[in-house]
Amino acid sequence: MTLETKAFAEELNDVKSQVDKFKDNNNKKREEEYNKAIAKINDTLKALSKQMVHINEQEADLEATLSEYPQIEQCKKQIKPYQTLWEICRDWNTNKNIWQTSVLNTLNPDEVEKEHKRMRTEITRLVMTFD
Repeated sequence: MTLETKAFAEELNDVKSQVDKFKDNNNKKREEEYNKAIAKINDTLKALSKQMVHINEQEADLEATLSEYPQIEQCKKQIKPYQTLWEICRDWNTNKNIWQTSVLNTLNPDEVEKEHKRMRTEITRLVMTFD
């Protein structure tokens, strides 16, 4: 294992542990922090995907067996429900403030209903995912 692949594997394991910790994140007041952490994880996973392609190209040039890193896709799949959850929490907080502080006749009831229905539908899906 080269230094590059070793560092790659270590970074991948670090991201996996960060993703695994999200099941313990349940403080609504920290939703902004959670959304930033998820965005950072997603950026890291994109970079790791590109790096994996580079490693595989080098292995192909050397006619070596291509390394597989299924953990990247597993992490992407595993973080997605948490991303949806914390995005909905952020959207709810933002919209709730607008809905409560706006003059009633300035709100578009169809848009409010559409947004509320979208969030409710996503939450229903998440309930099944987390159970």
